[in-house]
Amino acid sequence: MPVNRKIPYARVVCDGHELEYVRQVLESGWLTTAGKAMEFEQRFAEAVGAPYACAVNSCTSALHLALECLGVGPGSKVFVPTWTFTATAEVVRYLGGDPVFLDVDYGTALLTPEIVADAIRRHPNVKVLVVVHFGGQSAAMVRSGGGGITDLCRQHGIRVVEDAAHAFPARRAGRMVGNFGDVTCFSFYANKTITTGEGGMLTTADEALYRRCKVMRLHGIDRDVWNRFTSDKPSWEYDVIAPGYKYNMPDVNAAIGLAQLQRAETLRQSRERCAHTYYGALADCPHLDLPVLEVPFADHAWHLFPVVLRDSAPLTRNQFIEELARRGVGTSVHYKPVHRLRYYAEHYRLRPEEYPNAERLWRGCVSLPIYPSLTPDETAYVAEAIREVLSGEAGKAGPLVTNRCDVSVSEPVETVRPFGHPGQRRETRVRLSVPHASGREMAYIQAAFESNWLSTVGPNIDALEAQFSERLTRPSLAVSCGTSAIHLGLRLLGVRAGDEVVVPSLTFVASVNPVLYLGARPVLLDSERATWNLDPQLLGDFLKKQAEAGTLPRAVVAVHLFGQPADMDSILELCRRYEVGLLEDAAEALGATYKGRPVGLFGDVATFSFNGNKVITSTGGGLLTARHPDWIQRARHWSTQACDPDPAGTHEYVHSQLGYNYRLSNVLAGIALGQLEVLEERIAECRAVFERYRLAFTDLPGVEPQPEAKFGAEKSGAGSQELEAGSQEQEAGSQKSEVRSQKLEDGREKAEVGSRKSEIGNRNSLHTRWLSCFLIDEARFGMSAADLIRYLDAANVEARPVWKPMHTQPLYRGYECVGGEVAEDLNRRGICLPSSSCLMEEEQQFVIDRVREAHTRARRE
Repeated sequence: MPVNRKIPYARVVCDGHELEYVRQVLESGWLTTAGKAMEFEQRFAEAVGAPYACAVNSCTSALHLALECLGVGPGSKVFVPTWTFTATAEVVRYLGGDPVFLDVDYGTALLTPEIVADAIRRHPNVKVLVVVHFGGQSAAMVRSGGGGITDLCRQHGIRVVEDAAHAFPARRAGRMVGNFGDVTCFSFYANKTITTGEGGMLTTADEALYRRCKVMRLHGIDRDVWNRFTSDKPSWEYDVIAPGYKYNMPDVNAAIGLAQLQRAETLRQSRERCAHTYYGALADCPHLDLPVLEVPFADHAWHLFPVVLRDSAPLTRNQFIEELARRGVGTSVHYKPVHRLRYYAEHYRLRPEEYPNAERLWRGCVSLPIYPSLTPDETAYVAEAIREVLSGEAGKAGPLVTNRCDVSVSEPVETVRPFGHPGQRRETRVRLSVPHASGREMAYIQAAFESNWLSTVGPNIDALEAQFSERLTRPSLAVSCGTSAIHLGLRLLGVRAGDEVVVPSLTFVASVNPVLYLGARPVLLDSERATWNLDPQLLGDFLKKQAEAGTLPRAVVAVHLFGQPADMDSILELCRRYEVGLLEDAAEALGATYKGRPVGLFGDVATFSFNGNKVITSTGGGLLTARHPDWIQRARHWSTQACDPDPAGTHEYVHSQLGYNYRLSNVLAGIALGQLEVLEERIAECRAVFERYRLAFTDLPGVEPQPEAKFGAEKSGAGSQELEAGSQEQEAGSQKSEVRSQKLEDGREKAEVGSRKSEIGNRNSLHTRWLSCFLIDEARFGMSAADLIRYLDAANVEARPVWKPMHTQPLYRGYECVGGEVAEDLNRRGICLPSSSCLMEEEQQFVIDRVREAHTRARRE
């Protein structure tokens, strides 16, 4: 047969309104979880018939949230089928629980009521079951007259989580998958029936579970961003009630999902057409078992078409895959059963003979191409290639053909205190910090669609990492958010259960939550007034005391707050003296410099955030850098579910460590690239915004700007000496950073308002002024910072306090805190004013006028 075909295993089809909806999001200015995400949740809930839907950044995240909401914790046991992707089991381990693995039915690769009933008899103390709807076919959740999996579990008080990563839109007994169990989790990865590039959804009929998931998907904050901005309550009024996660779905991804959802049934039917062809052409094929159907064709989602090579076949499964590849046919393997993955096999002493059906499936499983744009001619070609290989013609097809993905994309496709109401109220709200498009984002996004790389691999990701590696002269890894980067960074530093990690109390909760993810204990340290960051003097005293007691912490987290670098020489010298790992949390300070060097070069590891409110954004995303390239390779491995290289080269899933679904998508990386082109310009604009405020408030009593620390004109001490000793490359990187710093300084000077020059500009310590922050002296100004925030809110101006210290948060009140008075004072007196780089001068003047008006009215009364 001809061998010039190239039929990839998977191909993404985005020929609807995807690009149009993404463009709408970019033009709206709302890039993080907002209106489009809420609309996607509503539409998806309607599609599956579930009362509630919660959009997240992956199905792994959805499964994690589902189990957390059901109370799975240390010591809990959870039934999990061994025939599944590692994510189904690893989320149990995230929570300290233990999976109890079950075999599956051979014909369907699904759990059956009989298997579940036997498991309940053998393990009566297990109270949670995860059911995997493999390949797009639903398990027998219900049966006429009872006896389905859900019925059995209800009888025994077992909560049910449906892993429906493969099963949208699928049905069973006339009902859509999404409302059988307590919680259902879906995936929108690039190869699924519908995609968001990367993303997931959780559906439930339980309002309490839904509300818990909404809180936990965004750092454990009791109100999400969109609700804070659209509620009658001030947007800054929120609390941290649990150690949550950064799992929200950005609006860009939701926009893609909405476009795909409109065509979900059409896309499913196209896959069904492929399945019909395979069944018709391969039904009598010797040595091959086709998937057993328990539902009508129209009730199957057809995410996969898995076949199983029988033991009687004339070649092995791996040889079969190689022969199809020689004929230009791409395939995959779903799955290497979890009981065979080294991490689980060794940890739980699992034996293959305990899972005979999964073992039979494993010996011969091969997944064939199945996707909407696969033509009837191509499907027939695949079937013919299979028949030829199994007829004994293997080895006659020539050299191995390398497949790459193609694409089918359409063409641009509380009430105010008694100070009175403000004199004026704007019709449109002045936001605190909103994205500022460069105009280049759509070009990168469209390139991602045209390349067919929408998920966590692709040229945009490679380019983003390369540009950051050059900028920082350190290897870089693009991940889903800054929180994920901190989690990976702490793991690189060896943080484990029972360790202590020093974190400043005055920070966002994401700086601390990953400490708890790893089972460690945070020690919260106070701030210094000169920078509002971690106090080096307190840190030195604490480390000395702990050294004498022989209980040194495992790591220190130094946060560069609001764009202001911490005193890194002092902190780094202490960490080196006591041999404690150092992580720089630069989520708020991309582009900031300390003594002429970019932040991110001082710690053992450093992290950045591209959240929607940062100086530059990818709507959601983050970056991890480290001193050692091998550390980044290790983190890269963990961030992709810790999937090991397959020694046989047949695309098997091999896992020996616990991993995460933490990679940035190629689409979002494109947004970051478009934003990175204007980083220096955006920093100059943010500094200009701050300077206009500073000059306007010079004669206003009781208003004090956040200081920009003058670390001195001399070269950086311990940190720079260590960096300079590293390599000539890093010295070249330093020179590049100084050039960039000079450009930023030039931009600041050009943007400076008025004839008076700023007295706080300091080329050796470049504060990016991500947020323009001030302290309010109530006695002199006439009202407190909290009252001023409320006054501005009544004028439709968004302002917020400086971060609420972690030691005052309900979640962290029980942990050790060193000092705390400075952080509390900064929070009590601090206010962050609208600071967007795109803030118009008339908007800023309106804010300035309202602040001055508030002072006048307060003094009058």
